[in-house]
This record gives sequence, C-alpha cells and structure tokens, in this order.
Amino acid sequence: MERRGVNYLAIGDSLTTGVGASGKPDGFVSIYRHYASGALQAPVKTLTVARSGLTTGQIHRLVYQQPVTSITEANFITITGGGNDLIQSVQYGRQPFSVEKVEHAIKNAIYWMTQLVSYITEIKRGKAIPYKIIVFNSYNPLDSVPFVDQSIKSFNRGIQSLTRFPHVQVVDVYQAFKRRNHYVLSRDAFHPNNKGYSIMANEAAKKGFQLN
Repeated sequence: MERRGVNYLAIGDSLTTGVGASGKPDGFVSIYRHYASGALQAPVKTLTVARSGLTTGQIHRLVYQQPVTSITEANFITITGGGNDLIQSVQYGRQPFSVEKVEHAIKNAIYWMTQLVSYITEIKRGKAIPYKIIVFNSYNPLDSVPFVDQSIKSFNRGIQSLTRFPHVQVVDVYQAFKRRNHYVLSRDAFHPNNKGYSIMANEAAKKGFQLN
C-alpha cells in the first residue's frame, strides 16, 4: 500500500470506548491503531463511533446516523457488540428470568450485527478504497455458569457467519479469554483490563493489515 494516510473506524459499545482500562481511554483501539500504523508505515486517523451500554440495535442506529463518508473512507473497521443485549435480557424488568427471553435477545443481536455489516458492505460496494472489517465475538465473563456459556456460544456462531460478507474477519475473543477471567478482566469482573484489551488488539493484528 502506498505511503499515505489510513482511516480507521472503530464501532461499538463499551469495549470500543475502553471501559475497564486504566490509562488507555480507548482500550484496544489505540493499540490496534499503533499496530496498523507500524505495519503500513503510515499515519492512521481514528474515528470512534461507540458508546458504553449500547445494544446492537442502538449501535446500528448510531452508525446509520453518521455521515456516509465515515464509512466510505475507512480502510479498517472494527466492531464490538452483543454483550449488552444479553445483559439486558437477564437484568431488565421485574419479570422472572426466562430462557426464551435470552434466546430472543441473542437472535435479535445477531440480526442487528448482520444488518450493520450488510449496511457497511453495501456502502463500500464498487468503491476504490481498500478495506477490512474486523468483528469481535463475545467472551464469557461468567465462564462457570453453563447456561451463560451456551448462550454466548450461540451468539458467537451467528457472529462467525458474518464472514460470508466480503472483507469480513472475526476475532475469537472467546477462546483468547477462556478460563483467564482473573487475568484479563477489570475489577468490575465484566470489562477487560489493560491486559485484556491488549489481547484483543493482538488477536485482531493476527488477521494482518493487508487491504484489498
């Protein structure tokens, strides 16, 4: 790739904003940007379109409200999402917890992640700007709870199916974090700590920085 500016669009929820990190307000984003800049020997300009607490549907809406050029001009796009959908299906309201509610939330999350990737690839279609979309699957902060683990695996199977879209790769954070919660999670026992975000960036970097 010729030596010129590179655009990086970081989309998502609290994992993209870097909640849980100390001294690194954007968590894995700044690390991944640094890796991309080094690999391409070019400056990388980052635009973050993310807010803590967003569900996948809300992330889709937030991206849809952005100028189309933010997507058109992006070379690297990372996406996080899904955790809040699952949390809300368990915690919100006074109705008893139900398997059906969680399964519906997972199905809904996969639907909106698919809509988001479809929207991005449709905008990119026919454009000359090379790009790569990296989607992070979900880790399990409660890996000792069998039902939660099965639910996250179900969501991750849906995320893996996004590779059917052009230029899309999935980062397997689930396996990278598996049985390492005491080591990679922050004090809230949910969000990654600095080590966790570093692992996320490293796993994304393993996908390479070749653009097409």
